Amino acid sequence: MKFTRFILQAGQIVSSNEIDSRELDPPSLQNAVEILTRLRESDPGMTHPIPDAPSASIGLGGPTDLPWEEIDETLAELGMTRVEWNEEEQKARNGEFYVLQDERSVPFSIVPSSTITDDPSLFGTIAGSFAGYQVQLPEEQRDARPIEEQIAEHKAVAARIWADRPALVSPSDVDDSIAAFTDRLAAALLLDAESDLSNTSPVR
Repeated sequence: MKFTRFILQAGQIVSSNEIDSRELDPPSLQNAVEILTRLRESDPGMTHPIPDAPSASIGLGGPTDLPWEEIDETLAELGMTRVEWNEEEQKARNGEFYVLQDERSVPFSIVPSSTITDDPSLFGTIAGSFAGYQVQLPEEQRDARPIEEQIAEHKAVAARIWADRPALVSPSDVDDSIAAFTDRLAAALLLDAESDLSNTSPVR
């Protein structure tokens, strides 16, 4: 399987390249599959050390370190039940992962072939990258364009990524050793997603 890795910075694509899962080192890919299985069997918020990068760890979905009391308060405000929250969390764990290093969380996401046009999670990834960059700037240097123009730009970036799916959306500030592993984990996730489409045995 081939997929496109897009490097995203400040909501913009700064580079892209094609990755062929058949050209990845088989033992290293199998190791990523095994780590994916462990993470899927663990509770949300659990992470696993990244091989060759002992100072970093990886988790599925997004970081979840809030106590249930705070989660329940948020769910009540949103009108959601724990069951509904768990369903949404499971969806995120199938399409998103993150790296923890130096007390900093770095998000990644995959875009399977089955991703719909105008997928809200893909748009959210791009908008989040843009917003994360903007908040680091002095107020006078931040993008002052109307929100409609910013949204249109985010949608254009999403359309570019969607057109080249399956894909991995990666941040720009990642060490080479971590990037090598996240490529393999993305391959495992995408192989699983693509195998579901073709009714073959998914990665477990």
